[in-house]
Amino acid sequence: MVSGRYYGGGMTQTKYPSDTADRFMVRMPAGLRPWIADEAKRSHRSANAQTVWMLQQMREQIEKKAAPESAGTLAEA
Repeated sequence: MVSGRYYGGGMTQTKYPSDTADRFMVRMPAGLRPWIADEAKRSHRSANAQTVWMLQQMREQIEKKAAPESAGTLAEA
């Protein structure tokens, strides 16, 4: 017997993308999980997709703030 989830029926062996994705367990403060669930519902996303989206948005903001600093040090060199 083959374990795991697979696309389609029959004997196909193609796994779902989520089966091969990195996993990261997080402890959340009280109230944060329901807030994420509400935001996800308003955005028509799963709570997981909403969390990933928010983290990506934060990463982009941080990288934009850091970009001018690193560009300045390159120009001085």
